[in-house]
Amino acid sequence: MSDDPSGSAVTASSAPKRYIYNQSDMDRFRESPARAEFLRFVRVAGRSVTSRPYRRDDTSARQRSTSCGVASLLGSLERMTDDWTAAHPPATVGAGDAHRFGNPAFRDWHGTLERRGGAIVGSVLRCHAAETRRRARGGGEGDADG
Repeated sequence: MSDDPSGSAVTASSAPKRYIYNQSDMDRFRESPARAEFLRFVRVAGRSVTSRPYRRDDTSARQRSTSCGVASLLGSLERMTDDWTAAHPPATVGAGDAHRFGNPAFRDWHGTLERRGGAIVGSVLRCHAAETRRRARGGGEGDADG
């Protein structure tokens, strides 16, 4: 359990609540213990996967060294960072133009994620289920499921 800026207790079952509305809020967050804790989590998560080599241009090696679910997720992340980012370039906003905090083009990118997120997660879960069935039958990593 931790405390939010208003002083009320936050539990694991609390609904998310937005706290960053403007640059001042972002500056406060950048100096907060919550940011430091989040960055520690990201670093630990990153270290947990760095033992596996990953070269974006070497798909055959990646397919040999990763599970179907991980390969599916990596492919989806690559698409998000390459194709979706190219399809939704940052909007240029003039100095006098008012807009809410952040770049408005992110809403479009996030809309694409909301529309396609279920299919992405479904693909990963189907791969995981197939691998689980294969292992239960005693099959190896490289065996085809079918």
